Amino acid sequence: MKFIRPAVFFLILLPCLIPGNISAQTKMIDSLQNALHSVKSDSAYVEVLLHLSKEYMSVDSSVQSRKNAEHALAVAQGAHYMRGIFQATSDLGTIYLDLGDYTKALEMEFKCLAYADSSNDLVKIAATNNSIGIIYWYQSNLDKALEYYMKALDIQKQRKDTVGISGSLNNIGIVCKNKGDTAKALFYYRQALDLSMRVNNKRGMANTYNNLGALFELRNDLDRALNYFQRSLYIRQEINDKIGISTSLTNIGDLYLAKKEYEKAEQYELDGLGISREIGDLEGIKAACSSLSEIYAGMKDGMKALKFYQEYIAARDSLSNEEGKHNMEKMEMRFQYENDKLALKKDTEKQQALAESEKRKQGFIIIAVSAGLVMVLIFLAFILNRFRLTRRQKQIIEKQKVIVEEKNEEITASIQYAKRIQESHLPTEKFIEKTLKRLRGGE
Repeated sequence: MKFIRPAVFFLILLPCLIPGNISAQTKMIDSLQNALHSVKSDSAYVEVLLHLSKEYMSVDSSVQSRKNAEHALAVAQGAHYMRGIFQATSDLGTIYLDLGDYTKALEMEFKCLAYADSSNDLVKIAATNNSIGIIYWYQSNLDKALEYYMKALDIQKQRKDTVGISGSLNNIGIVCKNKGDTAKALFYYRQALDLSMRVNNKRGMANTYNNLGALFELRNDLDRALNYFQRSLYIRQEINDKIGISTSLTNIGDLYLAKKEYEKAEQYELDGLGISREIGDLEGIKAACSSLSEIYAGMKDGMKALKFYQEYIAARDSLSNEEGKHNMEKMEMRFQYENDKLALKKDTEKQQALAESEKRKQGFIIIAVSAGLVMVLIFLAFILNRFRLTRRQKQIIEKQKVIVEEKNEEITASIQYAKRIQESHLPTEKFIEKTLKRLRGGE
């Protein structure tokens, strides 16, 4: 049975198909790279980079995917383009999750959560809580995964987002199943199914039927498990979900194999294998070939059993090579991350040193300016004191001048008065002249 993963909610859906036509995807990448030279605005440039990142991820080029997402983030931050900042950060969280770097993935998602909280965007808050839950689920930290799925569920209920609620209920059910609480898992799956049916959410219905099939298979209730897998298959065929169809066919084949109904098992596994080959799904090829090898061994057809076992080995080795390539990319990204981290640390230390130097310089400036101000204040106080002293002296001089003038006036008046007294006692000129004439006549 193929691995069941939690439901992932995407805020923006871009045409990112299963890599069945590498040439077409290469053309798309070339087209997007050319578009970077013609876009006029920063926001459009960011959107093209994000699209490029998704295309690179679809062809398993995680390094190029990360580089384009990081470039998009840098441009979006410079342009204060909040949607681009959030989406680039969210995409980086997905990239790091794909690379198994859960620490970095969580770092990105918690940044997303901060952005979403700051704008009170409930859609993004719910989606980010769900993404954080998925990361914890991959880490097998089921309690933490459940905590964040519940947070997402609360917001979706607040918004009456039926599709979102159904997805969260499915995720919560998967956690409960993995914790061994199949009764709770069944409770949440049935709620999810009821909501999906209410709004005719076919993909949600198909996913829940598949989860229910896996649950009843775990309980060894193979007939009920088969019933749910068949319902899931029918809907997936209706909506042309090829990966889902392949998964359901393989799951049904595995059930018939467990029941030793080899011919039925053979048909379902071959049908599933055909679709997996068509879409280039190595995991699907490996799972179907492994089951077919067991089926033909049970049917005593050693040649076919060997043939499919060899194809299983080839698919497994191809996956190992892909995983090796993936690990090399992971190592390259981690190496680049460490280099970036070291460069950032050095830059931070340099900035801190510059800031400290600037702080000391400002301290010296403040001291010098303060000392200058003190000197100016002392000088002003001295000038003010001199001005007051001069004014006081001037007032004294003015008073003395008035006194002197008054004294002078008094002296002048006394002299005039004495002169008048003297003049009153002295003979007049006429008297003197008359007396002189008399004396001359006597001679």
